[in-house]
Amino acid sequence: MKLKRGDVVWVDFGYGIGAEFRYFHYAVVLAVEDNQVIVIPLTSSDTRVGKTQMMIDIGYIEKIASESETKEKNNKKSYALIKSIRSISITRIIIPKRNDRKLRLKLNKEQLDLLDEAIKKYLTKS
Repeated sequence: MKLKRGDVVWVDFGYGIGAEFRYFHYAVVLAVEDNQVIVIPLTSSDTRVGKTQMMIDIGYIEKIASESETKEKNNKKSYALIKSIRSISITRIIIPKRNDRKLRLKLNKEQLDLLDEAIKKYLTKS
């Protein structure tokens, strides 16, 4: 499956140092070039909401939970961690599957617009 901007993928961030993001998490693909992918990690933990402006509520992502998870767990909101944007090797990416079929998880236009605005606001001077 060719990765595109807005795809949601499962990423092995490896072992982080200090406050770096680590282990397995979903992430949004921002750009792909050769074997490098720029991603924004996602979390469902809302413990830091309101404490940092670099954590953006992007709402619900369809199909993100596996069939074995409960509907209640499936209804968790996702938060994009703007401060943790990073470039990773494409080999860190695992395409989500269900019943041995690859799933194409993707943000909708409104969710991508939220990310674009947050990136402009927090990572540029304009």
